Amino acid sequence: NPMTQIGSRNIVNEAEYIIDGMPEYEKTNKITHHQEAAFTLVKSSDVAENTFVDGKQVITYTLDVTNSGKQTLNDLRIEDMIPEFTKYVENSITSTGSGTITPKAEVGKVSWKLDNFKVGDNAKLIFKVTVDPLTVKGEREIANQAQGQLPDDGIPTKTNIIKHKQMMDYEVRKTSTPG
Repeated sequence: NPMTQIGSRNIVNEAEYIIDGMPEYEKTNKITHHQEAAFTLVKSSDVAENTFVDGKQVITYTLDVTNSGKQTLNDLRIEDMIPEFTKYVENSITSTGSGTITPKAEVGKVSWKLDNFKVGDNAKLIFKVTVDPLTVKGEREIANQAQGQLPDDGIPTKTNIIKHKQMMDYEVRKTSTPG
């Protein structure tokens, strides 16, 4: 059976047989098969981390997924919440790579389902957001992290966190000329 969670397991097969006239069962040799389900998930963006971004600037996020296990993965679900202080760019969700990839954009998140994702396969899952304009003086952080999991994983695998900064600083001066 395919594995439905990250990890590994052994499948052991051993038979017993009896030959007419023998008082006890005999056993065959054990045959052991090892299954391992694993994947890596790394996030990046086209804007350098920890740099300042402007209102209305577009950020492209890329998730790099690799089947690093020893079996084909099915129903691998990757989900990424749209970061606070940004808006999803309509129809910007795309993907490249192996296996069957089904992208989906919903309110507040984007997701992909990967099936028939063979050992060593790699996929790039991409989407864009537009940064909201900063309307008050100050600084804020835009942080984004994705996660992935197989159907029976209790805890999802999370990516690194990508952070950007936004700042507004201004000074108001009033001058007058006598007169």
